[in-house]
Amino acid sequence: MNFEEMTTSQLCDEAEHINSVAFYQLCEFDTADKKFRDALISIIEKGPKKEINSYSHVYLYAKHWYKHTDVVADMKILIGKRCGIDVKYISVTDIVGQLTDLVWLSITRSGNPIHFFGEFVLDITIRKNHWKFAGEPDDSDEVVVIKKCLSVLSLTERSHVDGELEEPNPEILPLASEDGLKRFREIQKEVKK
Repeated sequence: MNFEEMTTSQLCDEAEHINSVAFYQLCEFDTADKKFRDALISIIEKGPKKEINSYSHVYLYAKHWYKHTDVVADMKILIGKRCGIDVKYISVTDIVGQLTDLVWLSITRSGNPIHFFGEFVLDITIRKNHWKFAGEPDDSDEVVVIKKCLSVLSLTERSHVDGELEEPNPEILPLASEDGLKRFREIQKEVKK
């Protein structure tokens, strides 16, 4: 793209299309000013802003980037982080609702037929199938659902998740391995190539 040949109006259109938030932050500039053109070009060169998936840490937990201790307590922390509310206000029902929504998205975005969601539900209701997702005999019904959801989410391909995944954060939950953050960054570099 040759920016020198583009009018300021064309640059505005392109910058607004690529990143409208950054574009509208330029309102303090005089449109005839060279700094305005430079800022527009900068937006275009950076490309579209990548949105962070608000469920990043739930996906990371499902994929074992975090240590699994008490699945309900861990999920309360992660859902609380996502929603910006204190864990004491999060019920097991809230967790199940959020996770089943993610499972539905995972199944439908992966190109699987909708009846796979029915099979997901049947696996939960048939106790002898709980071994498939690390269900324990003394797990409550809610914990069984949570574990089954996490099992499905652990298999979700990266391409079926909207936005970027945030890095695992040891301030949220302990990482599964000491070099987890380093490995995550290496994988992210490979994915972006």
